[in-house]
Amino acid sequence: MVDIAAQEPAHQPAIEDLLDRAFGPDRLMRPSYRLRDGVTPVAGLGLVARDDDKLVATLRFWPIVIGGAVPALLLGPLAVDAAYRRRAIAASLIGRGLEEALEAGHRIVTAVGDLGLFGRFGFTAATPLGLAMPGLADADRLLVLGPLNGVAGCLERDADA
Repeated sequence: MVDIAAQEPAHQPAIEDLLDRAFGPDRLMRPSYRLRDGVTPVAGLGLVARDDDKLVATLRFWPIVIGGAVPALLLGPLAVDAAYRRRAIAASLIGRGLEEALEAGHRIVTAVGDLGLFGRFGFTAATPLGLAMPGLADADRLLVLGPLNGVAGCLERDADA
């Protein structure tokens, strides 16, 4: 039985190991990591999935700004151990994480991922709405959830976070 719980500092080594296995050694070179560089994840919004003592999935949220001024969140990385895929763990993490983010007052959430997975939570393609992520090779994978109300521009690292 897989349980979802809040991330704790003790989970960090297992999280890093899972992310290395899921995304490979060059994961830190991806554009989304440039937005996370030197920034602390949003406190209280990190989740893990555990099967007994084994950490099998992780999800975090990071503070960003859009167009240099509008606060938002960047969802990810989302990783599930290969042996635990196709069990709806990713969807469970996304659903609970979004619920907690919205309850905490965050209004705009961005993600880089597959619209087939994220679309069921209300995410839409962000590029046609005027959002961009510098360095992202496949702009169709940039997604957004929440009321933009005319907000447009590049996703940027939150220098104040």
